[in-house]
Amino acid sequence: MKLSNEQLKKILVDQGFVNEKDFTEAEKEAKEKNKDLEEILLEKDLIEDEELGHLIADYLGYPFINLRKEIIDEDVLMIIPEIVARKQQVISFTRDKEGLKLAMLDPENLEFITIIQKKTGEKVLPYYATKMDINEALAKYRKPLKEE
Repeated sequence: MKLSNEQLKKILVDQGFVNEKDFTEAEKEAKEKNKDLEEILLEKDLIEDEELGHLIADYLGYPFINLRKEIIDEDVLMIIPEIVARKQQVISFTRDKEGLKLAMLDPENLEFITIIQKKTGEKVLPYYATKMDINEALAKYRKPLKEE
């Protein structure tokens, strides 16, 4: 689920993380450059990626995961094929007694969560991760090939 600019404004401006003038300028620039507002806010250093991730996760009501701080076991990563992970913007990052934990750009994608639960037979626990984090983690699919 992509947040609307109004939702982002509610999260960032109303709570005092970004001032209204900077937010409005970033919004205008995002429209002109045809980029995501979140991307522009990060480029302009108006907010840090991890802080933005925490705020969005709290807003959506999901736990936040910073994938840069996680060591992802290759067997867990490979539960979701790379092509699917890229398309869905999702990374499986941990499997424990609670179930399979997924870092997702859209943790409200219940259809995908249901598919993975059926495929693995495990409970799936969705976490919110930022686009930047997920894109960096997607590079882990390439590492085993380079090492060989």
